This record gives sequence, C-alpha cells and structure tokens, in this order.
Amino acid sequence: AVIALARQVGVLHLRAGQHPAPRPRTRPGPQPGSSLRLDVPPGLIGSQHDLILYGFVRPECGACAAALTAFTEVAAGLPGNERALLVSDRDEASTRAFLAANGVSLPVLTGPQLLQANGIPATPYAVVADRVGRIIAASTASSTEQLAAVLGEARHGGQIRRASAPEA
Repeated sequence: AVIALARQVGVLHLRAGQHPAPRPRTRPGPQPGSSLRLDVPPGLIGSQHDLILYGFVRPECGACAAALTAFTEVAAGLPGNERALLVSDRDEASTRAFLAANGVSLPVLTGPQLLQANGIPATPYAVVADRVGRIIAASTASSTEQLAAVLGEARHGGQIRRASAPEA
C-alpha cells in the first residue's frame, strides 16, 4: 500500500509539473496588420497622408470630452503627411453637437456599429492606420501623452515596414 501511495504521489507531481503552453497575450482592440472597417468619403484622406489618427469617441462618454482636447492638440501638431479624424457610432447630429460644445472642428465619421465593427473595446480610443486603413498601432487614448505614444509607435513601426520593403 505504501508503494502504491508513493507511485500515486509521484504521478500527481509529474502532472502538476506539466503546464499548458502559455498563449500569447494580445491587447484588447484592433490588432496591428488588420484593416479598419470605415467608409471614408473620397477626399477626406489624400494621397499625401501616410498616417491617419482615428479618434473613436461617443457623446455620452465622460472621458471623451477631456480626450477631445488631447485629439485637437495632437491634430494641430501633425505634419502634412498625417491626418486626424474622429469616429463615432452615434448619430451625426448628436456627435456634431458634442464636438461643437467642446470646441472641436476635426472631421468626423459617424455610423451605427462603427466601434463594434472595428473591435474598439472602449472610448476614447485611438487607432493609427495607413491611408488604406491597415492598422499600425492602437491604444486607449484620453491624454496627449497617450496619443503621442500611439503615434510614436506607429511612426516607428511604419519606418521599419518602409525600410524593410523591397525597392521597386
């Protein structure tokens, strides 16, 4: 009985040492390399725009009002090859009223399900994509510092991609 008990304890120790392989952790929200699902009107993004900063907001979001200041400040400092747009899944009238009440004149895209269709976990949220909508970086964004960080990540990632692209 003692030998059987010792074997059973040994088997349990072996099983306890076997852990499943850890799954890679991903951030919630849209992932780099995937594409945004937005119907951007022609002319809103020009051929000169390499990076587009999309700010996902909702009028009823308390943190979004403060984030609008950050989006406006960052948008004002963007170079000519970058563009900032706001996106909301609420109706156009209430979204534009929300922006006007906060003194924001950035272009806005509105439409039902825009946040859900793009996997936006919460607002305010920033996504930086190239001109065809391929996501380069994404993160929550309620401050100028967070926006600067996600833009820096996109700019750095974009430089790596352009540098590794074969010459034509």
